[in-house]
Amino acid sequence: MSSRRRGDRPAPSQGGTPEIISGALFRLRSGLADLAQHLQGEDRKDLTAASAALERIVARRDADRPPPEDDPTRLQRLLELAGPQDAPELLRRIRTDLDSAARQIELALPQDDRAALRAASHVLIAVGGSVGALRLASAARTLNTAAHAEAQPGAGSASGAAPGSDPETLAGLAQPVLAAVAQLSCRLASLQHERS
Repeated sequence: MSSRRRGDRPAPSQGGTPEIISGALFRLRSGLADLAQHLQGEDRKDLTAASAALERIVARRDADRPPPEDDPTRLQRLLELAGPQDAPELLRRIRTDLDSAARQIELALPQDDRAALRAASHVLIAVGGSVGALRLASAARTLNTAAHAEAQPGAGSASGAAPGSDPETLAGLAQPVLAAVAQLSCRLASLQHERS
């Protein structure tokens, strides 16, 4: 007979699946952001500290995850679906999206424009996943997570950033994203040239 009583939770060492934990962290982040709009003073300051701690947990989990392997079959399937007539145009549009998002990141970093960083990294997560550039998608997801770590006004550093998401950290997280975009864009240009 088990020594666990009904309603007991599993021991922390058993952990949860990465999907369950990621989903719970996402919901918690969203809930904290919603709650922050309704708090003031010390309550808001305490919530900002909790938000910063949550972002550190998310960043550690992302850092501990091994980088995924790219899946070139995804791009190949997209090109097959497009057919020989439309494949060069599809490649051109993907490159345009990649280059535009990379440029947006480059412009957003000096201004610490978190909204632009979130938007551009979101595009790169989607494009990277669609074409099988999973390392790009993963690096963009890490940047996106850090760009969400914006503290409430009046708390944290002078820039209003939560600990662990200062502008220097964001710039460091952007470098592998920009390198992966450049590499993928070159690969797509080569494919586009072959198919023209």
